[in-house]
Amino acid sequence: MSRFVELLLLCSAVHMMLPVMSSNVYLEEACDRVRRPLHLLSTKELMLTVNGMQAIKANGKYQVIVDTHMLHTTVHRGSSFFFYHTYFVWEVETQIRALGGEYECYAMPYYDFSIEAGNELDPFILNSVFGGDGLPPYNCVGGPLWTVDRWPLPDLCEQGEKNHDPDASCCLKRHLNEDASIVIASAEKLGTLIAENAEFRPFEQNMAYEHQMVHWLFAKEDCGPCAMATGRAPQDPVFMVLHAGVAYYRALWAACYGYDEIAADDLDEHPEAYTAACEPGLDECDVIELDEPYVFDMLATMDWSITSQREITPRMMWEFADWGVTHEEGDFYQRSGLELQDVCKDTLFDSDWFYVADDTATDADVDVAAMQKHGGAVSANSPTLNSSANDTFIIVLSAFVVVLLAVAAAMLYRKFHPKYVFGAAQHKYTLIQDANPGTDYGSTAVE
Repeated sequence: MSRFVELLLLCSAVHMMLPVMSSNVYLEEACDRVRRPLHLLSTKELMLTVNGMQAIKANGKYQVIVDTHMLHTTVHRGSSFFFYHTYFVWEVETQIRALGGEYECYAMPYYDFSIEAGNELDPFILNSVFGGDGLPPYNCVGGPLWTVDRWPLPDLCEQGEKNHDPDASCCLKRHLNEDASIVIASAEKLGTLIAENAEFRPFEQNMAYEHQMVHWLFAKEDCGPCAMATGRAPQDPVFMVLHAGVAYYRALWAACYGYDEIAADDLDEHPEAYTAACEPGLDECDVIELDEPYVFDMLATMDWSITSQREITPRMMWEFADWGVTHEEGDFYQRSGLELQDVCKDTLFDSDWFYVADDTATDADVDVAAMQKHGGAVSANSPTLNSSANDTFIIVLSAFVVVLLAVAAAMLYRKFHPKYVFGAAQHKYTLIQDANPGTDYGSTAVE
């Protein structure tokens, strides 16, 4: 009986550990990456991203990622634009998580850039911890958080900025574009883009253009070394949160049409969900075929990168859950009007690609404080992630606990009830007598 109980307790311990395991199939992690909307986070929460990015900048990993991106700018001209950048965001997240401690469950916040519509001359994000507009004479971002000491750029310098020191680093640069042609898409416009483009190609092309407007907003044409206007755009910290935002829009589009239910292995049969193609008029656009591996050059030689262990293809990047990524709903779903569109109504509640809080849940059910502890990450199996999975989990766990308690109660009853204590003693006495016939042990056999 004791071995049976030990087995039960072991199973119970393993079962209780399951909720804190990630769904990531490529990397063993303790928790999923729940990406949350940047504009709804506190300064303290956003500083986790600032400090994390600067830490991997200091240890050299971020520069490798920037250099790799620079070598394959032609990928922006084809259909795998989404997936290529989704990988870079994931890699940055991973290296920040590798810092450990408070970063262990880090998730990149996503920049829902529709919040800037109508505020192009005073964008929200330039009034946040990600630094402001550039200042003369070199368009250096002002403030204490993005100085050359904290964010040195060896490759984006204005003439004369190094002051004849070839080893000197240069500053992060921006020049807000005040041209009236730079218009950031509103939530309503992006919502319409999603609701009216069920086919992948028109959706991808339109979304790529709207995201490009954000690049142009932060890099006026006459600012050559402004990162967002170059292949070294990841040197601007806005780049990663921007592409986390683009990934969010793709996840929402897919969920609206049920494409999130398509297995990556079945994508060949669903051209509406993905079609490999270059932009019109172009013959070369780098990797576009589902099983064609991306070339990551130096990044693939770094043992800290997953690209050193396996090839990464567009097909692999289709499924967010496979990479342990999910998205908090945020307020875009409501602001865009998608929650009222038949094509998108209630779709987020059934998608593994989204974390959606239940309006009827109690504070205990939706423990926001626990989510914020690590910059917005909770377990993939958290009761708040999926209502149907949650119900099943509670029923199974409750039944298991009831059985465990019943077994424990039965054991205690047998151990302490006089009937069983006396019976056990008598049994022991009988065994001793059988082993030593003719010996009188009297009452000593009862201990």
